[in-house]
Amino acid sequence: MRNDLEVKEIFSIVSGLYSKAIAEIKLRPEQAFAYVQDEASPLCPSDNIALSVVLQTAIFKDGMSYGVELSRESPYAEDMLADLSKLYDECSIDDLIEIGLRDGELAEFIDLMNVIKKKYLSLA
Repeated sequence: MRNDLEVKEIFSIVSGLYSKAIAEIKLRPEQAFAYVQDEASPLCPSDNIALSVVLQTAIFKDGMSYGVELSRESPYAEDMLADLSKLYDECSIDDLIEIGLRDGELAEFIDLMNVIKKKYLSLA
């Protein structure tokens, strides 16, 4: 994403993509998840771990709210979960602070990461 793109903007972009996928294109939640991954992933520089974590957290958060279930039988889902797990393992609190997350916002984001880990990575 642009270097000046803020965390809130990332969440807003992802939310808009999900809304378009579900309401306009009429995709099922798992299809919308794949659509949002495809549309949003090119926006994020692969060398910025913290922005990648924010992007994936936003995608999984909205996916969770739409009821996305990722089957362990699907190679695509396995790849997405492995990528998420790797990102979460490699990202430090300092990385998140560096992109502007601080205090309450940082704590809320870490809580959200933990919810996503419990939902999607607990069986990984």
